[in-house]
Amino acid sequence: MRFPFLALLLLSQTVYAADSIVGITKPMHDIELSFPVDGVVSKVLIKEGQKVKKGEELLALENQLQLQEVQRRKVLLGDNAKLQTSAHNKEVMSELLNNNRQLHNYLGAVSREEVRKLEMQTAGVEGDLTAAKQEKKREEIELHMAQRELERRILRSPIDGIITKLDIEQGEWAQPGKMVLHIVDTTKSFLEVNISVDDIYSRDLKQNSSLKIQFKTGVSDIQKMGTVTFISPIVDKSSSLVRVKIEFDNNDGAVLLGMSATVLLPEIKTPKPALNS
Repeated sequence: MRFPFLALLLLSQTVYAADSIVGITKPMHDIELSFPVDGVVSKVLIKEGQKVKKGEELLALENQLQLQEVQRRKVLLGDNAKLQTSAHNKEVMSELLNNNRQLHNYLGAVSREEVRKLEMQTAGVEGDLTAAKQEKKREEIELHMAQRELERRILRSPIDGIITKLDIEQGEWAQPGKMVLHIVDTTKSFLEVNISVDDIYSRDLKQNSSLKIQFKTGVSDIQKMGTVTFISPIVDKSSSLVRVKIEFDNNDGAVLLGMSATVLLPEIKTPKPALNS
């Protein structure tokens, strides 16, 4: 004889007791890291179990070509000879044009055709200066792009956390998008449970409600206070359960995440009797 309902209950993440619910503890930040580009791993700066800080360099790919490109772009950006020459030419041509205009207007010593010729030459020099300025802006953008490409070959920690898995070694080929290490932050954790919609309302469970959580370690029980940080706005149609997250502080590392824990629910609110009219 089969008991499908019992099997479904045993497979469920959440087990119900009278005034408590068992759920699974999880880290607030649980991240798998990978490189956005491929290449040979040149540096492995961490090991499993090591604590790391946000922004800390963890792994690096070979980057000699990218380093050379950044240096080349810096040299191009720092070369201002063309820009300085164009600026000097504009200054000289502007002064020459003004002098010839005065000679034409007041003395008639220079023809109108000569003035127009100088005006065209001055416009050309001004165009060269504008082009030189735009070229510097383009070189600056290209330098930033080269630096960004170099940075893509370095894997940094996005959080303060602990390395729980390192899946690559120095000299191995890293593929873009393939997980190379796993990092978690265990200091802030949460308990995920499924609570019946009836209990949500009858026990007046709300965002920021404080609940007691019990952890059975096999030696002695651990108790911590947790705060409801999420109540799903959607009820599961088949089970009438609501997913709830209860955040708790695990800065002492007392709780090994992934273990089950029991949350004690608030007492059922007894409705006040109606007053006789």
